[in-house]
Amino acid sequence: MNVALVTYLEQPALADSDELLVEPLKKQGITAVAAPWNDTTIDWKQFNLVILRSCWEYHRQLDTFLSWINNLEKNKVKMLNSPRIIRWNVNKKYLFDLQKKGVNIIPSVLVEKENISKLNSLIPIEWSSLIIKPTVGASGFEIMKIERSELQNSLSRIESQISQNEFIVQPLIKEISSGEYSFIYIKDILGHVMLKTPAIGDFRTNYKFGGHDRVVYPKPVICRQVEDIIKKIDLPFLYARIDGIVVGGQFLLIELELIEPYLFMCEYPPTAKLFAQEISATLHRMAQV
Repeated sequence: MNVALVTYLEQPALADSDELLVEPLKKQGITAVAAPWNDTTIDWKQFNLVILRSCWEYHRQLDTFLSWINNLEKNKVKMLNSPRIIRWNVNKKYLFDLQKKGVNIIPSVLVEKENISKLNSLIPIEWSSLIIKPTVGASGFEIMKIERSELQNSLSRIESQISQNEFIVQPLIKEISSGEYSFIYIKDILGHVMLKTPAIGDFRTNYKFGGHDRVVYPKPVICRQVEDIIKKIDLPFLYARIDGIVVGGQFLLIELELIEPYLFMCEYPPTAKLFAQEISATLHRMAQV
């Protein structure tokens, strides 16, 4: 059986974390190879299963990426996570869907770009420091931090930097300085948890901005709160990463990553073994249909 682990042309090789899947899959008779999603020479029908992994720049070519997803679906190429999940998860407005189901998210306001002149009146007055992010993006793409006192003078900057027609505004939560949790799930099984800490004076936890990460073991009550979020995902999934912070004993969701999350399997290799086992099980279930 052949499996494509999807990357992108600018970084076509597997990420170090995903490289850990190759050998355990090989032992189960499964050949896993890196395959850039935007390589037009690839015949995707040759693969029994296509798994999105490090296609980290898809948001810069969103229409092309979604067209590729749709084409694979049309040609009945099996993909995980599924096209339905990808289309839902690609836009951060999914946060409001989850909020309606009772998930505690970082307080958020969706703003249409045409209403940018009214921005000050659209967000709660008590938000003193603001995080502004596009509805489609990854790895800190177009994210801005602006003090409320400077908001009116920053409207033109926001308008020029945010390339999409709408964006999300959130308060800067001081607890981010203590770290952002990433819960790594393979289906409904928790693999491990990372704590990503920003550099001093920054709010972004991505390593590109000086962030650090380590394996942690959160309190059971926090793990149960995250498990409740998993149960509120309507569509089946193979992998998920749930990012959030803890404020006053409550886990607040920052992002639910179901497309191309980095899974930190080098930091905790047993999760790679679990992932490989589930890929194998999925392929065998498919073969029996």
